[in-house]
Amino acid sequence: MSSKLRKFAFAVSVALFAPLISATEEERAFIRSGDISAFVAAIEAANAGEGPPRIELRTGGRYTFGKNDRLPPIRRPIEIFTSSALLSGDSGGPVPLFEIAESGGLTISGVRFRDFWSASESSGLITNRGESIISDIEIERVPEESAAAFVLNEGSVAIDDVAFDDFGPLSGPFLDNRGAAEINVTHIAYREFQESFAAIRNTGNLTLLNTTIAGYGASLLASSEIAAIATGRGGRTRFGNSLIVWSGADVCSGVGALFSLGHNSLTDATCRLAGSNDFQSVRPRFPSFERFYLGRRMLFHYPPAAGVSVDSADPAFALGVQGIRPSDGNVDGIIEYDRGAIEVFENMSAVSSGQGATGLFFDPDNDGHYVSVVVNPVNTLVTWSTFDKTGAPRWVIATGELSNGGSFIGEAFITVGGRLQPGRPPVGQEAERWGTLRIEFRTCEGGFVVYDSDLPEFGAGQFSIKRLAFNSSLGCSERLFTG
Repeated sequence: MSSKLRKFAFAVSVALFAPLISATEEERAFIRSGDISAFVAAIEAANAGEGPPRIELRTGGRYTFGKNDRLPPIRRPIEIFTSSALLSGDSGGPVPLFEIAESGGLTISGVRFRDFWSASESSGLITNRGESIISDIEIERVPEESAAAFVLNEGSVAIDDVAFDDFGPLSGPFLDNRGAAEINVTHIAYREFQESFAAIRNTGNLTLLNTTIAGYGASLLASSEIAAIATGRGGRTRFGNSLIVWSGADVCSGVGALFSLGHNSLTDATCRLAGSNDFQSVRPRFPSFERFYLGRRMLFHYPPAAGVSVDSADPAFALGVQGIRPSDGNVDGIIEYDRGAIEVFENMSAVSSGQGATGLFFDPDNDGHYVSVVVNPVNTLVTWSTFDKTGAPRWVIATGELSNGGSFIGEAFITVGGRLQPGRPPVGQEAERWGTLRIEFRTCEGGFVVYDSDLPEFGAGQFSIKRLAFNSSLGCSERLFTG
């Protein structure tokens, strides 16, 4: 997380507040997958000071919100954290989903949002009037008519390490800022437009750092009204180390004030930037890769290795971005950070397909548990060498997709029956559904596995994995695992 982001000091209550919610010695409320009523109860208890202000969602859990499944407004500082839990809307879900009052604050991380939408232009999925931090988030909007913003901010918000992919026919802004906002290491992609919505609307104070905004949709190409950033009267927008690739329309519009912190790359001169090393005529199309996640693909753009945006960011703003070291993306011997949210590295096209995740991993806390990952252009094969609760050895095999190395989820099977034949293939074996396997890679060296078996002799749980071996010809970059 950016060093500029504020951290909240939460007062911790020792009270247990509802039978649906369990709190550990760390004083956190744990919400089981799909348990919306417990989610509501946890926020209500935290608001009342009768329950923990830290709410944990199950790793890989799924929480589906119908139109009437509204969460209570957040009136005190609350932290919601998880790893890859999916929050999705049924028929658009409730918008806003999170509403933060002036007295409240929301720190939320590790969440994936999908299928929330609203026709209201004056709403946001996260409507903030307090002080909030939004980090390590993915948002995907499907082809529905959504005029609502992802974040409507009237307070203070820091947005860090966020990926937003919108391909709806009516596309509301990523951010409608009327207060104070900072966006850092964030990738915003629009695929289609039919109405004149900006990616960001700003009538407050906004700072944009190490961020990519990209729009390529066919309807965008035919329009001159859709700007990437619209800064209205009274608004102040500052840019630094950012990359805005906006085809067919103006990058900037509005009468507000625009300031450059330097080292930006834009497709036109409508932002009127005059900072150090600003480029305002970069090529309109950049290469991209897609990250597969729970049956959908997130789109990411990065500058071409031969372009001016590689190895040219200001290290004063890029230093320590997500803990990732800079790479020599254009192989010129100069190692500096790149502009925008994606760090280009050597062999980017091969590694961004996810093949850098191929290798053999082990559980450092439990000897004898090994995980093999093989990524190919068609799918990903994962084999887990493990034991059931009786100690019997078993092989769990799953297939799925892993398009850029970050996440894998697959349906898993084991073989039962069968017998060996000398010199011939085994016969009599059958595949039995075992459950699901999920892998979250955090670095080139490993991550963790989440499993959920249909069979009682295995149950559910998770464990960390560490790399034993890899294929050096495929390459690997830490930036691959931070989308």
